[in-house]
Amino acid sequence: MAMSSAMKIAIIDSNENEARLLLRIIEESGHVGHLYKTGKSFMDASCPPWFDLIILDWSLPDVTGLNILDWVKTVDPRQPFVLLLTGDSYDEQVFAGLYAGADDYTVRPIRLPEFTARLQSFFRRYKIRVNREADDANMFEIGPYRFYLSRKIVQLDSQPVLLKPKEFAIAALLFRNAGQTVLRRTIAELVWRHEIPLTSRTLDTHISQVRKKLSIDMAHNATLRPVQSIGYRLDVF
Repeated sequence: MAMSSAMKIAIIDSNENEARLLLRIIEESGHVGHLYKTGKSFMDASCPPWFDLIILDWSLPDVTGLNILDWVKTVDPRQPFVLLLTGDSYDEQVFAGLYAGADDYTVRPIRLPEFTARLQSFFRRYKIRVNREADDANMFEIGPYRFYLSRKIVQLDSQPVLLKPKEFAIAALLFRNAGQTVLRRTIAELVWRHEIPLTSRTLDTHISQVRKKLSIDMAHNATLRPVQSIGYRLDVF
């Protein structure tokens, strides 16, 4: 099954046959799996690489599942998802694992349809996390304004403001250059690709709409003013 982005998955399982079965399902689902028979071998190999999902045998022969879980949550800044493998859904250790930060569990013997469904569930959560991280990488914030560049979304006091594409482009340009004069020539080049003359009122009309829709005023500690006839300057206090 083709996927746009694969998870990197660690299988920490002392049962070799079971581990290889899980590995096969993972690889057939388009993800990348790594096998570890003991907790120590996993910890020795994992600084880095890091994983997106850890499938953790709760009854390892050398290190307790709880110790592995505590170690992962302490050393891995990416905070991977954790799926516990256990023999009893009512085992007190399972509750302890979930309480300590595991995300889910599955009971042995492994039922392949159930495991595949859980894998897909984790993949959906993984995609949400990746998209959120991408948004964060393409986001900047100034005063009460927050811009998500990849999605072309702007928020004022955490509330979305609807801007047309060129209005968003102008607003992002002005806010990323707050405290500086942005030349009309620069706006025309970057937003209209030279399709309007520098003296066109189209630019001023768009500026007026940006000011109005984003409530750029002293009530929001912001001003937007023309600088002679050469450009505009946005200030956020």
